[in-house]
Amino acid sequence: MPQKSDKTILVIDDDSGIRTAMEYMLQDAGYGVITSEDSSIIEKLTTQKVHLIIIDLLLSGNDGKAVVKKLKSQKSTNKIPVIILSAHPTADIEAKEAGADGFLPKPFNIEDLIGIIQKHVK
Repeated sequence: MPQKSDKTILVIDDDSGIRTAMEYMLQDAGYGVITSEDSSIIEKLTTQKVHLIIIDLLLSGNDGKAVVKKLKSQKSTNKIPVIILSAHPTADIEAKEAGADGFLPKPFNIEDLIGIIQKHVK
């Protein structure tokens, strides 16, 4: 049984299957998890403490890249590590351009997911 972490991860993806799978994987790894299908939850980050954000590059009605740029430009959220998740062929380049702290290509395996989180959440 993994050690329970006091770290909370926010997962933003418009695909409910991916959100649910990531929620189970991260909870199994001992993390607290908050999920959202869109970026509206970003406005609540002043009251909800998260230690890392995983966001899909292509969100319905919203560009994950624009959300990351906004997060990185605000004093209240710019220190939170952000990982962009995508199957798009140039997403790794777009993640860097947006100022994301990391990139995880879809499809991914649990080891890669946990590895990138451990790299950014101490």
